[in-house]
Amino acid sequence: LNRHYYSFVIDYRKNELEEQMLMNLHKKNWTNGLTVERFEDHQSHNEKMVDKMLKLTKDYNDRIVAEEGKTAEEIIVEL
Repeated sequence: LNRHYYSFVIDYRKNELEEQMLMNLHKKNWTNGLTVERFEDHQSHNEKMVDKMLKLTKDYNDRIVAEEGKTAEEIIVEL
């Protein structure tokens, strides 16, 4: 049984209804969009996103200022 265990052919056919039930197993319900998360969690998430966007805009501005006055070849060399 030990060496032949993994060579067993297991063939199970599902009917259409069973396949449909399995496809809908992890599907989100339409009421999930109506649920509201805690205000504190939502606020902290928004603050993190705003801080991240602020950092990205500052980095972008620094890159633009650094590239100002350089030729295309100098910019390519930096990359």
